[in-house]
Amino acid sequence: MTNSLTLNEGRVCVDKDCIPIYGAAVHYWRLDREKWDEILDKVKDMGYTVIETYIPWEIHELEDGSFDFGYVDPRKDIDAFLTLCEKKGFKVIVRPGPQINSELPYFGYPRRVLDNSAYHMKTPYGTKAILNQASRPVPALSYANEDLYKEFAKWYDAICPILKKHMAPKGSIVAVQVDNE
Repeated sequence: MTNSLTLNEGRVCVDKDCIPIYGAAVHYWRLDREKWDEILDKVKDMGYTVIETYIPWEIHELEDGSFDFGYVDPRKDIDAFLTLCEKKGFKVIVRPGPQINSELPYFGYPRRVLDNSAYHMKTPYGTKAILNQASRPVPALSYANEDLYKEFAKWYDAICPILKKHMAPKGSIVAVQVDNE
């Protein structure tokens, strides 16, 4: 077994097992956990082979360095959701950010990160850069700030061990998109 992953002519291939990339977005954290099974069955019945989902830092972080992956709110159990996707034969594309959109109020960032003015991006005029695409304007964060990367590391240190368990070829995750679009 070579454990190779390739994209070929509109198909995702894990070793020699190729399926068409026909995907549906399912946001587990927006759905009652009891409905995941039924929803995924309906998605499969429509012919979809790939599930895409955001994994929002904003939704999972309870407080600085403390995360809920289903312990408090069962809808947030990303491990269980990925396991269910695997059982149903889906390939999965995950989008853990740190920035996502998904029509969330803070683009997926925890409010405490957005409130830290040291992390804010500045315009050429020295004013705060603002993202206006969300339901409310939020400050754009500066990816040139080394301390902001330490914040990202907390999130990735929490989510990546879960994702690693589900990476192809042993698991269902065939792609990871960091940041939005």
